[in-house]
Amino acid sequence: MFKFKKELKIISGDLNLIKSPSEIFEKLTIDFLSTLSNKILNSAHLRIYSDLISFGFWCRKKNLIKIKESYEKNRLGRGIAFHICPSNVPMNFAFSMSLGLMSGNSNIIRLPSFQFDQVTELCVLINQILKKKKFISLKKKICLIKYDRSNKISEEISKVSDVRIVWGGDKTVQNFKKIITKPKCLDINFPNRYSFSIINSDKFKKLKPLQIKSLAKKFYLDTFTMDQNGCSSPKAIFWIKKTSKIAKEIFWNEIHKLAKESFDFNLPKTSKKYFELNRDIIKYRKKIQYHSKNFKVVRMNIKNLSDLNSLESIQPGLGVFAEKDIHNLKVLQNYITSRSQTMTYFGFEKEEIRNMIIKNRFQGIDRVVQIGNAFRMSNIWDGFDMINTLSREISLQ
Repeated sequence: MFKFKKELKIISGDLNLIKSPSEIFEKLTIDFLSTLSNKILNSAHLRIYSDLISFGFWCRKKNLIKIKESYEKNRLGRGIAFHICPSNVPMNFAFSMSLGLMSGNSNIIRLPSFQFDQVTELCVLINQILKKKKFISLKKKICLIKYDRSNKISEEISKVSDVRIVWGGDKTVQNFKKIITKPKCLDINFPNRYSFSIINSDKFKKLKPLQIKSLAKKFYLDTFTMDQNGCSSPKAIFWIKKTSKIAKEIFWNEIHKLAKESFDFNLPKTSKKYFELNRDIIKYRKKIQYHSKNFKVVRMNIKNLSDLNSLESIQPGLGVFAEKDIHNLKVLQNYITSRSQTMTYFGFEKEEIRNMIIKNRFQGIDRVVQIGNAFRMSNIWDGFDMINTLSREISLQ
């Protein structure tokens, strides 16, 4: 099928894929994913990988049936879907593969270039399941591959693709846009995005110390789980209205404590953080105040954001957080750009947030979840209904 087959490493499945599409939510697909879920959730040694456990929880049969019930039946996949997954987010490939299968497509998935133990563990389970007689036909609908960055290989796979899902950020998106595809090939691009949190100070200052620590732990998991590399991982907090300094310190002290105990801060991360922080300190020294009890957590108090190019351009991640007190939700419009993806929140009603986004016609914010749920996957992502977009509707009139 491909000239460069020797340069590809096939981890799971088969390159000789079925080209014809299937109906969405085929029973075999749901059974495959739910079997995968059971294996993940019943394997004690996998519990150390929180992102893998989250994926296992998401693809439970009960959840998949719930998703299925919200779609019309007269939909078919598009054919062959080529998934280009980010190198620094381990479980992205698993969600992307699952959405491709549920949408009725055969799938070629380029795995992360970095070596992640949870990716290896999941691929072992996928191979085990695909060997079963019941699921052997799915080997023609799944192909997990690795290859060194190569335009020639990407071009060849793109030629046979009916849809491409590009998760790799701005550079990767621009690179794949240059590749010639079938006239009807649909591209779904996920460029660099930026996420943040909002906290209702009126509700926050009423919390007891243990409740504040619980909220801080949820925020910590949203941010430090992937070193703030995930597009949905908050890099800033907006405190809405004035809050208690004592309560705020309890919150940040807990995050300092968790980072000190759990954050793997190695030499490459330290070097990157020092370099980028020092660069920004020199550039924005009169516009930002820096606070830190240890280098693992750094707070940037923004004095005047309007003088900066953009909030997302001044943070390296790795435990660096912009922080700003604002009067009300409406003021957020001064800080939201089309790159704003996920807004995690505490102390607000969903309807209040919805009205704020719709009324102010924000270009950004495609996702709103409570603090602690930043990595919760959904079939709706970055404003795309992935099932509908990866499939086509048969119009019956």
